[in-house]
Amino acid sequence: LVFANKPELGGRRRLRIAEDEVAFTRAIRLNRKNQPVSSYRIGERSVTATEMRRTLAEAGLHGDGYNIVLQGDVTNLATMTDWKRRGVLEEVAGVTAYDSEIRSANNQRKVVENDIETIELFESDQKARLKKLEKEREQALKYRDLKEQLDQARIILAQAKYRNRVDEIRMLNEDHEKYQEKSNKVRESVRSNESRLLQLEEELVNVSRELDDMATGESKAVMDEIRTLEIEVETSRDRIGDQKRASEDAVGEIEFFQSDLESAEAAISQLVEEIEAAKQSVTDADNALEEAERDESEARKAIESGDKHSRDLNRALGLANEELSKAHGKMAEARLESDRAEQAARIASDNLADLEEQYEVVSLERDDLELIGEDLQEEKPVEDRESLAVKLTQLQKQESALRGDRDSAEEQLRGANRALDLARAAQEARASKPGSAVTLRALSKLRESGEIKGILGSLGELTSPKDDSHEEALAFALGGGMNSIVVSDDEVAASCIKWLGANGGGRATFLPLNKISASRAQGRALMVARNPGIIGFAHDLLDYDEVIETAVRFACRNTLIVQSMDVARRNMGGVRMVTLGGSIVEATGAMTGGSSAKGSRPSFGGAGAAGAGMEKLESAVNRANLRYSTVEAALKEIRDNMNDVRNQIHGLDDSDHSVRVRNWKADVKIAQKQVDDVSKKVVDARKEHDRLETASQKAVQAAADAEREHEAALDTRRLAAEALQNHTPDHLSQILRSAQDTRTEAERTKLRAESDILTGGEKLKVLEDRKNDLTRSVERQNEIIAEATSTIENLQTLI
Repeated sequence: LVFANKPELGGRRRLRIAEDEVAFTRAIRLNRKNQPVSSYRIGERSVTATEMRRTLAEAGLHGDGYNIVLQGDVTNLATMTDWKRRGVLEEVAGVTAYDSEIRSANNQRKVVENDIETIELFESDQKARLKKLEKEREQALKYRDLKEQLDQARIILAQAKYRNRVDEIRMLNEDHEKYQEKSNKVRESVRSNESRLLQLEEELVNVSRELDDMATGESKAVMDEIRTLEIEVETSRDRIGDQKRASEDAVGEIEFFQSDLESAEAAISQLVEEIEAAKQSVTDADNALEEAERDESEARKAIESGDKHSRDLNRALGLANEELSKAHGKMAEARLESDRAEQAARIASDNLADLEEQYEVVSLERDDLELIGEDLQEEKPVEDRESLAVKLTQLQKQESALRGDRDSAEEQLRGANRALDLARAAQEARASKPGSAVTLRALSKLRESGEIKGILGSLGELTSPKDDSHEEALAFALGGGMNSIVVSDDEVAASCIKWLGANGGGRATFLPLNKISASRAQGRALMVARNPGIIGFAHDLLDYDEVIETAVRFACRNTLIVQSMDVARRNMGGVRMVTLGGSIVEATGAMTGGSSAKGSRPSFGGAGAAGAGMEKLESAVNRANLRYSTVEAALKEIRDNMNDVRNQIHGLDDSDHSVRVRNWKADVKIAQKQVDDVSKKVVDARKEHDRLETASQKAVQAAADAEREHEAALDTRRLAAEALQNHTPDHLSQILRSAQDTRTEAERTKLRAESDILTGGEKLKVLEDRKNDLTRSVERQNEIIAEATSTIENLQTLI
């Protein structure tokens, strides 16, 4: 295609090419595979199809446009129908494109409207959430303010408490100082008074001695008698004082007992009057019942002469009376049992209260003894013969046990040193070999010290088998290379070699990662690796860091691990192979195998079995040495303590503190036994009280049930009586009604009076027992007063 491209007005060309005529050429040819290949040129310049389309598009020429009329289009346009022709004209005029754009715009509008609705919903949700967040923000701000106020209040409170504590401490210190001053003054006063007392006693002794010296013969005997009489007089006066105090205490007790006795007698008198009144009520109720029974019997006899229905009603009333009598007896018995159970429960409660009070008393006595024991412990001298003897016995037992431990530790240390010496001798014999255990341990310590940077470790330390079953085969595959030391570069290797030479550390093979190179597996090895029975290359069966991959490949030398010797024989030649049993087949055809101890080959994880064994032996020696030193030091300390305790025992003097402690222990034992006994009694009394309380509740419930049965019997009798009254003449009905009312009231009065009599009898018995106890107590106190008076008179007579 050739286009005219002359400049238009303004010098602008339709095509952005500086030529008046522009030729667009497309050449199509077939390649060797008979596939079409196109090449494009604009003028004489080769371009791509994309560049050609872009250049035409800039001029308004498109491949799907209507500016190029194809051959046959005019004929088709002339022969087509009007409808199709209109469509072509609309397409040429751009109407179709406009309609499609309208449809596209409508579709986009619908999408946008849907998006707007979605956005509105999202906006409403966000606004609601925003309002909620605003409220939460307000609450959070309020909480923050309240939290700050609370923290401030706590700070102020803490400061106030601190100031109060400081003031209290200051006041307590001041009080302590005051009390300390008072205590010091009192101590000084006590010391001075004690000194004065000692002086007076010394003077008294001196005076007595002078009197003894001056007295001779009869005068001395008279003085001795006077002194004896003075002692007896003082003793008698003390006894008189004791008897007076006992008499005064007895008088106080008599007044107390007399007051209680008067109260008990008044209560007994009142209770006797109540019982007599209740008995009179019972007598009156019995008379009323007899009179009601007589009236009712006369009325019922009159009714017996009536019709059959009246006789039936009369018999029903008689049965109701019998049931009422039974219910009355049952209720009376139930009330009696209830009163007895309540009385027993009250007595058990009083007994429990007395035992609890007694328990408190004995507990206080025991606590007082414990306080006395604490005082004795505080007063306990530093040097106590009994405690020192116990301590010495314990130290002797410890010393005996430590001697046995020292002997065993010494034997263990000698054995560990002997084993270490043997192992070192064996290592020194192998020390000339490169990569010996001595060399590896020396380099390991050098790496740990940080003197030379860049020592990564031995291959045995840096690699490990992926499968434990391949460990022996991989160990023989690496061979001595397992003890090769991997370093970061050749400078580190040179420094290590220099250090080994200067320090006599032996010889070692170093693998510098920056210089060493490993050859790839050749075709023969790759082919054999695919055969049956071949497990894989040794370097693929090891687990290691990618940094040392070159060193691992170098040491493995493209060795194949195979299942058995048969597999190795089938594939031998040009490839190095190692069986799982450790047999080696070299690439040259040489074969190595047989039996070997595990310790004769390097092992994974460090400096080999020999190095690991050496470390274990050294560790065993260190542990044995530490144990021996510890036991020896402990034994020396125990012996020093034993000597100190013996010296303390020899320097002790006799003291009564141990006697006081023994007496205190005996008193505590007795007090504790009393506490245990009373506690057991309290537990038993509580159980008895609970049992009686439960029985009382059951008895009360039974009494209530009996009372309900009695009420039911009363209702039955009342209904029977009313039925009989309604069927009898008026005068007989009036007699029966009056008799029924009298009977009901009399039964209630009798029941209430009998209950009062029973309850009063129990109370009267308790009060009489109390009265007798108080009377005996008063008599006992009077006897004490009489004995004290008689003793005082006798003592005064003697004085």
